[in-house]
Amino acid sequence: MPRYTWKCEACHTEDDHIVTYEQRDDWRACSKCGCPTIRQFPFEAVRGIRTFEPHYDEGLGCDVNDASEKRAIMADMGVHEAGDKKGGARNFDEKAPFKVGKQPLRGAKYIPRSARVHDDMMVGIEKGGKVSEVVPMSQLKSV
Repeated sequence: MPRYTWKCEACHTEDDHIVTYEQRDDWRACSKCGCPTIRQFPFEAVRGIRTFEPHYDEGLGCDVNDASEKRAIMADMGVHEAGDKKGGARNFDEKAPFKVGKQPLRGAKYIPRSARVHDDMMVGIEKGGKVSEVVPMSQLKSV
């Protein structure tokens, strides 16, 4: 988990807290005087460490929970990240007509090649907004 620093506006005390990515914007009171604090630039950013927000990766077709998992999935697929090393291949340009952001998790797990029964394309069957099962395309009934 990343470490964040909160600075008190009244007494200028700085407090470091190790919190999850989701908790980084939670309100914190100063440990010295109890006044509101402001979150500062992440401590780890100074050392070049980036936080990773779990997301559904539309390019990989599955949920990705951390950077090492993404590297392992890409290695298993035999693909490489495109784009710059900071932002990857995502289009974060605010002026772009179809801005792509991080997609919410969908419950789609990656099935490694070694675990697949045959070398057939795997397809996730979505029910109620979540992937309920993943089956080889050859097992789907034709419509």
